[in-house]
Amino acid sequence: MMQPILVKFEGDQSITFTIRELAESNFFKTAPPIPGHDGPAPMQNIQLVFYWIKNPEKFHMIIDAFNDLRKAGKIGFIRACGLLFNKFSGELTKAQREYTFIRQETVTLNDLTTFQRKINDFHRLIDASFTNLDLKVKTNQIVTTLLNIVTGVGVVLQYGLNMIMKCLSQVYQVDGSYFGTVNKIEAIAQFAKHSIHCGIPAKYITNNVYLISDIKIKGKEAKIASPTMGQGRMVMFPENSNFVYKVANNVFGVRGNKTEVAITAALKGTKAEPLIAKILNSWEDNVAISAEKATNIGEGEFMPAHASIINNILAKDGHSFTITDVHYMNVGKIGNRDVIVDYGSAWRR
Repeated sequence: MMQPILVKFEGDQSITFTIRELAESNFFKTAPPIPGHDGPAPMQNIQLVFYWIKNPEKFHMIIDAFNDLRKAGKIGFIRACGLLFNKFSGELTKAQREYTFIRQETVTLNDLTTFQRKINDFHRLIDASFTNLDLKVKTNQIVTTLLNIVTGVGVVLQYGLNMIMKCLSQVYQVDGSYFGTVNKIEAIAQFAKHSIHCGIPAKYITNNVYLISDIKIKGKEAKIASPTMGQGRMVMFPENSNFVYKVANNVFGVRGNKTEVAITAALKGTKAEPLIAKILNSWEDNVAISAEKATNIGEGEFMPAHASIINNILAKDGHSFTITDVHYMNVGKIGNRDVIVDYGSAWRR
């Protein structure tokens, strides 16, 4: 099923835009700020992505610097991080000088998909670093802090690329004979995994997952024009179920799923376990997961203390996560429990 299901339309091979118009009209009104640089973060994110798309050798320079960083010992790692940040900051300065907010720019679909694959590879390098380095919570806090900041470079790139891709019209489409035919989450996970591997834009993966999913998987309320999604994942609400599916549409989303699986396991049996919407199952190396279903709550009902309680337990037990980015849109209620429903962007310790 995986190979022939995707067809590529010939239209919409390139887009022309100004960075200001793209940022101001975009669905994503916020974006991660870039330390040491003034100006609207969404525009900066787009500028940097566009600069590296047009100057691929510059992006390879950053990857080489990161590989040098991975090979270094603790002291060398800190020094290599400083060099990497200096290069990154210098690259953004060049991008801002060369690609202004008002000049018209053109980019092709092939440019975008190629750069998505590069971002995917960059995230894999970062995950390998967290996995392979012997990081002790107390002795290597500087190292892990720096590595988290490096991870932020990948986040900046994914945001910038998402903002460009959000304005594309549909190009990648599934064969109409598959519409509404897939009723197993295992097959959805395989489809998403293959699509991510190919570098297909997250927007199109989300759209196509909605198209091929049976109503049992996506639920009656699913709206293809306004999917429930963030920067790396979509959420589907199966009919008559007490759980939801979170399906990654890029490597950033896979990392979020992987983090939530790990935190669920870490909190099992602790007093903080009831404070999260627990992960119940996973498929295809965490491309898709299921989680307890929660109802939305109002902004005034948000319980900010939950994250502190959870993080104290994680730190006490020596786990390498700190839950961040908790706000009222990331929390909900299960019965009489207030829970955090989105904790995939945890800070690593």
